[in-house]
Amino acid sequence: MVDAFVPPEHHKKVIKESTKRIKKRLSVFCEKVGKESPQCPMRVSSVLVHEGNPVEEILTQAKKLDADLIIMGSHGKGSSSHPFFGSTAKRVVGLSRVPVAIIPIPEGETDVTFYDI
Repeated sequence: MVDAFVPPEHHKKVIKESTKRIKKRLSVFCEKVGKESPQCPMRVSSVLVHEGNPVEEILTQAKKLDADLIIMGSHGKGSSSHPFFGSTAKRVVGLSRVPVAIIPIPEGETDVTFYDI
């Protein structure tokens, strides 16, 4: 029997650091896109971090925010029948009432994984 425990302080620290990195990357991305396509203004109003089932949280927030599009990154670690889609992306696509765009995340581009937490 193995007993594992992650101190709450560590969990909060990882989420805070990850959120900071995500906001910075979004700012850099929006600045770059704004220069390349001035006719297409980019705006990031907030970055939300929620605990829970990823599929349920994504769909709940999309409904709450009255989103007209969900954009997701995918590691493509799902089943071999859909190597591009991860299992979370595949389930969101299947359950969402709004269009879902899946963007592949290049190898080494993720900020944090489950195992970091």
